[in-house]
Amino acid sequence: MNFTARVDTRPPARDAAHRFGSHDFTRQFPHVHFHFLAFDVDAKVFGGIKQFGATLVGASDETQLKQKLNFILEEKILLEKE
Repeated sequence: MNFTARVDTRPPARDAAHRFGSHDFTRQFPHVHFHFLAFDVDAKVFGGIKQFGATLVGASDETQLKQKLNFILEEKILLEKE
């Protein structure tokens, strides 16, 4: 399933949060975690998805993108910090 924002008249954050929240994923599969990376877009735009327990981070360039992907992998998926 694709949750990318579109450039149209609807606010992308509301559209993405609505699509993500309209599914029963978080209730049906509480052990599944969702991680979103807003690249070249302010992550605050997608703040609505955090209400569903998703990880939300932003990156504006290649360096930040690598850092944020590593953060998600190491601290959220592999749980190396715990």
